[in-house]
Amino acid sequence: MYDADNLYVLTRWLDETPMSHPGLVAGDYGWNGDSLQLRIIADPDRKDPRSKMGELPVCWVTAWRDRQGKDVIDLAFPRKKEAGGDFNIKDAKTLGARQAFAPNADGKGYVQEIALPWKTLIDGGIVPKAGGKIVFSVEANFNTSAGFRITLKDIFRPGTVPDRVFAFQAFGCWGIGTFAPTGKVEPQKLQLADRREFAVAMRDGRPEIDWTGLFEAKKMEGFAKIALDMPEDGYVSLNIKNTEGRVVRQLLTADFLTRGTHELLWDGLTNKSHLKPGEVVEPGSYTWDAIHHRGLGLRMVGWADNAGKTPFDSPGGNWGGDHGDPCAVTTDGQAMYLGWSGSEAGQALVCTDLEGIVKWRHKRGGFGGASHIAAADGIVYVNDNQLNESVIYRLDAKTGDYSSWKGKDTASLPIEPGLAGLDVVAGKLYLATKDGVRVLDASTGDEVAKIAVQDAGDLEVGPHGAVFVISGSTSVLRLAADGTATPVVDGLKAAKAVAIGDDGTIYVAVGDPDNVVKVFDPTGKPLRTIGKQGGRPLLGPWDNTGMRFASGLRLDPKGVLWAAELDHWPKRFSCWNSQDGAFVREFFGATAYGALGGAISPVDPLTLVGSGCEWRLDEETGRASCVGVFCREGMSNSRFGRSRDGRLYVAVATGWIHGAPPVLIYERLAAGRYKLRTRFEALAEKKNSEGFPVGNLTGMKIWSDANDDEREQPEESREYPGDPGGWITGWYMPMTPDLTFYGTLLQLAVTGYTPCGAPQYDPSTARKLPVPSDVATRGSMGAQRGCGSANGTTMLFNGQYGVPHSDFACYDITSGRLLWSYPNTYVGVHGGHHAPPASVGLIRGAYDILGTGTLPDPIGDIFVIGTDKGEWHVLTASGHYLTRLFEADPLKIRWPQSAVPGAIMDNVPPGMGAEDFGGSIAVTDKGELYVQAGKTAYIAMKVVGLDTVKRLPGGPLTVTQGDLATARQLRDRMLQQSVATPTATARKKSIAFTGDLRKDFDDQQPLAFQKTAADRVEAAIAYDDTHLYLGWTVNDATPWINGAGDPAEMFGGGDTVDFQLGLDPKADRKRSKPVLGDLRLSIGSHGGKPVAVL
Repeated sequence: MYDADNLYVLTRWLDETPMSHPGLVAGDYGWNGDSLQLRIIADPDRKDPRSKMGELPVCWVTAWRDRQGKDVIDLAFPRKKEAGGDFNIKDAKTLGARQAFAPNADGKGYVQEIALPWKTLIDGGIVPKAGGKIVFSVEANFNTSAGFRITLKDIFRPGTVPDRVFAFQAFGCWGIGTFAPTGKVEPQKLQLADRREFAVAMRDGRPEIDWTGLFEAKKMEGFAKIALDMPEDGYVSLNIKNTEGRVVRQLLTADFLTRGTHELLWDGLTNKSHLKPGEVVEPGSYTWDAIHHRGLGLRMVGWADNAGKTPFDSPGGNWGGDHGDPCAVTTDGQAMYLGWSGSEAGQALVCTDLEGIVKWRHKRGGFGGASHIAAADGIVYVNDNQLNESVIYRLDAKTGDYSSWKGKDTASLPIEPGLAGLDVVAGKLYLATKDGVRVLDASTGDEVAKIAVQDAGDLEVGPHGAVFVISGSTSVLRLAADGTATPVVDGLKAAKAVAIGDDGTIYVAVGDPDNVVKVFDPTGKPLRTIGKQGGRPLLGPWDNTGMRFASGLRLDPKGVLWAAELDHWPKRFSCWNSQDGAFVREFFGATAYGALGGAISPVDPLTLVGSGCEWRLDEETGRASCVGVFCREGMSNSRFGRSRDGRLYVAVATGWIHGAPPVLIYERLAAGRYKLRTRFEALAEKKNSEGFPVGNLTGMKIWSDANDDEREQPEESREYPGDPGGWITGWYMPMTPDLTFYGTLLQLAVTGYTPCGAPQYDPSTARKLPVPSDVATRGSMGAQRGCGSANGTTMLFNGQYGVPHSDFACYDITSGRLLWSYPNTYVGVHGGHHAPPASVGLIRGAYDILGTGTLPDPIGDIFVIGTDKGEWHVLTASGHYLTRLFEADPLKIRWPQSAVPGAIMDNVPPGMGAEDFGGSIAVTDKGELYVQAGKTAYIAMKVVGLDTVKRLPGGPLTVTQGDLATARQLRDRMLQQSVATPTATARKKSIAFTGDLRKDFDDQQPLAFQKTAADRVEAAIAYDDTHLYLGWTVNDATPWINGAGDPAEMFGGGDTVDFQLGLDPKADRKRSKPVLGDLRLSIGSHGGKPVAVL
């Protein structure tokens, strides 16, 4: 609704968890819980050169209420960097906007009303006039009981496929509204994602939807009958093959059928790709075969590299920063506060008890860091530097909620970057900066003093109020109240962190070469050291008696010294007895974002690798211990493989999807002991900022260690010129269990081993793979060409990135025959932004082929597909869709109450449901399938139910020449149903025809439709008091030819344009036959003259 001053928005929420938001206005994002977001272009004809959205005056509105009941209306204006960057009004209520909330009486929803002054939405405001236009879209966000966010997006332009993820940027699909001259506008029909429409009526001021027909029986249509006998209830996958043995249709894709006989129908079409029907097959003989199972599930085995109570978000669960390393630790005597330098899915700040059990976690905004932490008097102070913005923000120590600075409406205080230390005592906040130590009022943030210290580093306030600060990495100074600096400890090397005991004992963490904590008495006299001299080894079996790169130190009330170790391989907090230096405990994690780089050993599924380490799972608790470190060069992908004589190897990609990173092959000699054996390096003319080759590759260099020294000698390596057509790692690593690499256009198998066991490869003699004609366009954004099967006989190619309809194409490597294909829809991360909801057998947003393995008959070789939609899919090498793994529907997600071995993981996503980038599989010698997934932990799970997979007897099918007409008719009907019904408004305008449709009708976005780009049609409509005006522009290589003998039959005799008009508003809108009042105007060429027939 609108008037001259405001835009009014009324929202009625149906919500089982009404007005539920996990965040606070003081520092959290509104969209991360119950909130209403509006996308508005108040005047689409006005240009704003500052805007980075097509120079249109875009305004993003986020209206929400936090968990403490405070509400705001945040306005954001996306602007170019040169125009000062994005502009934000944190609360438009200060400029006259209004907002109110009221819960429903039944507790299952609420009402939200908003008034937005036009002057806040666009510079200078607007004066809306009837008939004027506004561009508008809406995002409604819900917080679920499982802690997930559900976002619904609506109001789009007819005929567009909206971006369902980055809709806030995709202004080209936002709806176009018209200012009505009067109120009480009839509500529009509700359209679902599957394009069905339902009538909406107003009842007592509330919208009421007629859901008649919502639930439809899924009926099979066709003419070829299949009698299928199910011996038990279960899930069936049924393929239809032609006489060449190629699968032409996956008719059932793990569809549930009850016990008994079922009559199935095939329509003579190939596979349907979401709403796009398949093609009509050739007439002839066909056969069908099927497999069934009682249902496959996932059971937890354990998890690694995450010290939380659970490896997912839950009370006491999850742990630490995924985009940063451990860097800070402090205590207020009641709890410990641990900080990481960056986080996204993880939490940069973790509050634990004195034993390390999580009490609460926190992350500022979408990306947050906790580079330095201080805590006292019920407040935690956190220094966040992650997004090129340095602030100190305040949290309530008991709850982790934001606590605003006194006299301010925010918990964040901007400070200069480069903070080196932070502590708080007696209402004063001490900051170590490059210029010295600043002292702030801990309640207001106002500066009260400044003390000059050369090259100030970490600091802590001692028991009597004296400040101890590292200076120049070589000494510790004691600062008196008057600012006088007295050296206490001198002669240090690489001093990184300082802690002060209650008795004045000084603890200083030093880096290389000592890597210990040096302990001094209050006068600076050396007492002892803590930790192994030289530190724990960077590579080799794990030695917990040493530390490395300690950047934060604090003593807890029990006298335990906590150290934050600024290392990635692995991320570690370690605890030590401050008196005798004995190791007490350690905490690892979190993994990199998306749990990249993990793999499970096929020899022992309790052994995992990830984050450069080997981990061992406890069979009883599921918790992991670090066994050793073997790679510090990066570990974005890893896969286990074995030689024929049983030697176990791990291949590691040192980078992920950007460029072509090196791949290293290590041999596992014993627990925690590995040796580097082989290295692949891509060759190219260009490299990216990480030093990885980009663009077209010119060859590859392979080194295989011959003398067991893990060092490359010239005679041990060789360069192979020529573009391999891809790379051997990408989103996932396409290596099979026998160490054969795919991803390129070659089957790069092991050709031999050096005396010390290094695998050897020769691309010049490798088998060239059969490829589809469009192979050059398959893959992208990290996904390589595809992956071969575990037995080396078939090759499965990825689809084209970003497109709505592609396929996985499987070839027999020896013969080159296409064996089968499977629909691969809305491919990749960005393609998945347009994807519809989940449905049986539908693969959406596929990243890449995650892995392959060989399972017992009748399954055989499998391909596992990872996606961006919270689900994986398993295809067999015979072309059967075996199962979906994980739960993609946020409303159905159910985390296990206890994360213990055997916990049911059927109803959880691989990580958090989107951007779960990592993952791998392993098949053991027993034929058991294990999967590794996770978001901030490497979670190991076992697939159960594989023993119930059985083969069903198949049979013959026939498609006759006479059946083709039925198949085409069925296809045409599906094609018509798949097209969204476009709508257009007939504008009142007298038209003078010049032959330029867009100019004549003053319409730059006319109706448009096409079968191919070569036969595109545009059409327009207008009217005045005396005429209806129609226009078409038709692309046609053979235009205006019609062979009809009778003008009334022109519509079937060749080129015509057509207009149909229904005059009875009460007629069934879904009618398939004309009724009284329906008119058809057909215009064509008859006898060389234009003729119109009504």
